[in-house]
Amino acid sequence: PVAVGWAELTLTDPRGVVLSLPLEPYGKARPRARVIPKRRAGEASGGRMSASDFRQGVGLTTKDFRAMAYTDPAYAAWKDAAALLLGEGYRRQGGREPIERLAWMHIWCFSAAARGDLDNFCGGVLDSLVQGGVLSNDHVAVIPRLTAAWERREKPFVRILLMRAG
Repeated sequence: PVAVGWAELTLTDPRGVVLSLPLEPYGKARPRARVIPKRRAGEASGGRMSASDFRQGVGLTTKDFRAMAYTDPAYAAWKDAAALLLGEGYRRQGGREPIERLAWMHIWCFSAAARGDLDNFCGGVLDSLVQGGVLSNDHVAVIPRLTAAWERREKPFVRILLMRAG
């Protein structure tokens, strides 16, 4: 039997996996991008220009720039730590290969502060489960049913119940 969630539910089904993450729930970061020049200031638009003209955009077109996507560094660090902890927890319970299909999954998020969106917390957990090798993918074909809950607790953590299909 394994205690899961705040109700001390007992899990006796061998298809179940319970993972705990001793971290503050962290919402999945929205994609970010920054615009950067394709060429150096003196080479922009084929002509010579000063750095101040370049900063002001004098003589430049959209063809002189490109967007570079990036992940928020704080989220990336949280996701890396969570993936490591969740992967280790899964392997300690005998998990070897990523789970290909679940019947359902539940995520409990516990934190002291009532801020953030529950769906973003779930997105961060799902990204970490995939990166940690617990799940093969976070696609609906792998996770057809997902439920989640948030509760105020002084000590923040995340608990995850995975119920394998079959």
